[in-house]
Amino acid sequence: MKRTLLCLVVAISLQPVLHAQWEWQYYSPTGNNLNDVEYLPTGVVIAVGEKGIFLRSTDHGVNWTIIESDRSADLFGIAFKDALEGYAFGANESYAKTTDGGLTWSFSPIIDSTSTTVIYDMKFIDANEAWKLTNEYFYHSTNGGQNWSSSPLPPGATPHHLYFRDTQHGWAYGPRTLLQTTNGGAEWNDRSSDVSLFRYNGLTFTDSVTGWISGYFGAFNDYDGYLYKTTDGGATWALNFDVPYAFGTGDVAFMDHNHGWFLTRSRIYGTSDGGASWQLQQIGTFSRISQLDSARAITAGESGQIFRTENGGIAWHSINPASSTYFQKLFFVDSLVGFAATYNQLLKTADGGDSFSPLPQSDVSSMFFTDENHGWIGKNLGGGWSSIFHTTDGGKTWTDQTGEMPYSTLALWFIDDTHGFATGSAGHLMRTSNAGATWNDTTFSDQAEFSSVKFITKDIGWIAGSSIYKTTDGGNTWVRQFVDGVQYFQIEGLSVVTDKTVYAVGQNWMIFKTSDGGNKWTASALPGPGHDVGGWSLNDVWFLDSRSGWIVGNDGLYRSSDGGDTWQKENTPVDRPINSVFFLDQHDGWAAGRAAFFHTSDAGVSTINELSVSTDRITYHTLDTINVTFTYWNRQDTTVVLTFPTGCPYDYCIDSSKCWHRYVACTQLFNYIHVGPHTIHTWNSSFPSEFFDPGLLSEGSHKLVGWLHGHDDLHSSLIDSTIFIISDKDSITINIATGWNLLSFPLDVPDRKLATLFPSTASKAFIYTGTYEPTDSIPWHRGFWVKFDSTFTVAFSGTARVSDTIDVNEGWNLVGTLTRPVQVSDVITIPPDIRISPFFDFKVHPGYGAITVLSPGWGYWVRMKASGKLILK
Repeated sequence: MKRTLLCLVVAISLQPVLHAQWEWQYYSPTGNNLNDVEYLPTGVVIAVGEKGIFLRSTDHGVNWTIIESDRSADLFGIAFKDALEGYAFGANESYAKTTDGGLTWSFSPIIDSTSTTVIYDMKFIDANEAWKLTNEYFYHSTNGGQNWSSSPLPPGATPHHLYFRDTQHGWAYGPRTLLQTTNGGAEWNDRSSDVSLFRYNGLTFTDSVTGWISGYFGAFNDYDGYLYKTTDGGATWALNFDVPYAFGTGDVAFMDHNHGWFLTRSRIYGTSDGGASWQLQQIGTFSRISQLDSARAITAGESGQIFRTENGGIAWHSINPASSTYFQKLFFVDSLVGFAATYNQLLKTADGGDSFSPLPQSDVSSMFFTDENHGWIGKNLGGGWSSIFHTTDGGKTWTDQTGEMPYSTLALWFIDDTHGFATGSAGHLMRTSNAGATWNDTTFSDQAEFSSVKFITKDIGWIAGSSIYKTTDGGNTWVRQFVDGVQYFQIEGLSVVTDKTVYAVGQNWMIFKTSDGGNKWTASALPGPGHDVGGWSLNDVWFLDSRSGWIVGNDGLYRSSDGGDTWQKENTPVDRPINSVFFLDQHDGWAAGRAAFFHTSDAGVSTINELSVSTDRITYHTLDTINVTFTYWNRQDTTVVLTFPTGCPYDYCIDSSKCWHRYVACTQLFNYIHVGPHTIHTWNSSFPSEFFDPGLLSEGSHKLVGWLHGHDDLHSSLIDSTIFIISDKDSITINIATGWNLLSFPLDVPDRKLATLFPSTASKAFIYTGTYEPTDSIPWHRGFWVKFDSTFTVAFSGTARVSDTIDVNEGWNLVGTLTRPVQVSDVITIPPDIRISPFFDFKVHPGYGAITVLSPGWGYWVRMKASGKLILK
């Protein structure tokens, strides 16, 4: 018997209101360049840097917390008046103050994002005397920074740093500038001719006559670093130490006459004999150093590199990767296992990108993996030659499948475990049907350089570079395609969405698109400042569907929600060249480039979007039997506003006894999220009743837990349809007890302030990071203590948190949980087996107790034998 399937066709327009949530990965806690670090007498350490980053450590730099800030201007330095009161400063008049040792910061209202004023440095000589340096003025305070008097910089002077030995004797130094005052700043004398350096980067004195200054020669050659010493208060300077090929210098610091450090951009040197000799102590990237005593010191530098020592520099411990990594290619086989190629190394991760281990391969130009163990790489051999290597054990060992080939291997793609393609320079296309045991070479007559290859089915695929070709018979024959109005181009990245829709990006900021399988290609340049500069490129592209996509290039990451009609720059932690973007599914994605490795768990969507749905096209598809497979795609933690138009009198019937009337809920407004994994469902007779009838839902906020795209198994053709699945918005109820409660907040809500969520508290909230710390904003991931004067029940509504990865430290940790109950037996740790205690909750009566289920709304104690991660799903 024939049945009729009604397919609701929707046209969607999605415009993001705010940016995606991209976070640092591999570089932890940050990969932002750090410009200054301050070791407080209490052992607390503060670091600041690029895009307004604040870091704080309470354990001498072992563990770090990012302090939230709503400013993104670069911070150049910090200055503390005492252990509690301090200031951070930088570009756009950025000026922040703390009175609690850096736990919270308040920005001055004088900040102007368009201001050209830069605050370069600030120094407290004592509790009253302070100096501040901008790109135009010296500022002086005699009452601890409450009031300031100003004086202009000398003509042509460009100091970036201040140093004061006492209230009368000080120095200002920087590019081509070395100024000295001996009368409390009444006069500044030019001393740059005494030490002829192009840039002065560090200066310190150990007493009234003994001092040190570091710098380098030459505007275009900062390779050589030099350290000079004075023994007459700066009247004369003598070369003490030169470091050829130091790539510039950083700071110089002495704890006493004998013990000090000299930083270049790539090395730390230490002395214990007053500079008579210097020893190389550590290789890395360094800008500034701060000391607590003769044993403990902290350095901060580029790409978030932090090094600490507890023994005067005999050993330095890195808090981040010890060198900047330039990622070129990415490939993930699941949410944990992935591969990354750098300029000189192939790396593998088993924890989703938090850490990498090297594999015995280098100079990798392309790669493809069918699973964790089986993969192929194209390897540069130099001089334009290459080979294809194969692994069957996850990269531990490799077999050369082709030997040396006189052309580059630029891209790889496997349709299945045995059928694959490799593209390269000089028009070469390699093909295998036996997992690479043999490769057959085809050379295209136009000698194109093919940088990309992608297939949508076993038969339909494209290769692209300086030309575009399409195959519809699995690569047996190829037909060249052309771009309207563009004769010469170089495509760097390719994304095949369907057999009709394909996107490509390339040099000169060009974006290419076809919507008819390549019969017509159009090209446009990515709009934006600087994108008219020839030669700069877009490096990669990835579309999840015909509307949602990302492109990456020399100035960062961009996202489109309307099929590439418009692009918005993503709010990544830093703006750096990005070479590769890779999405595993509708929520997990990675982007990587120069000293950058970012991850998103929400498909780049982290806030409210407007979605308009048109229902003016209805398609009927007649089947001999009902045997339809639906692919159920979901996005985690996504909130959008769905507006249906008025008047949708459509009925949906499988037969006369199974009808759902007015399938679309007319004129209602829905807030919805997508939750859960990507799953395949097959229904042979009818549709599951749980997602019908949304028309019966009451007005208000509801949750769209997914959508269905139809596929007709009988005819092996795609049905152009979208069915929305709607349910109530997530909510939790928490029973509050009188006294101290151990809670967590597992819902995504716009305002996480304690006073908003719990207006009747009798205390601040306290989190635990080795010590208790008060907070006025409820954190994700963490449990927290808060006190109440009465017993009551409180209900909350918001977006579900269906998975989470929580950083944990050695010892006891106070953690939160998800919107749904989580079995303790399902909690995963990275590394494995680091949890050494049960999870403990706290109830006012009878107190602590071990539990087997993590329930929403409560906080939990758990003890770890080493630092790592908890994964909750």
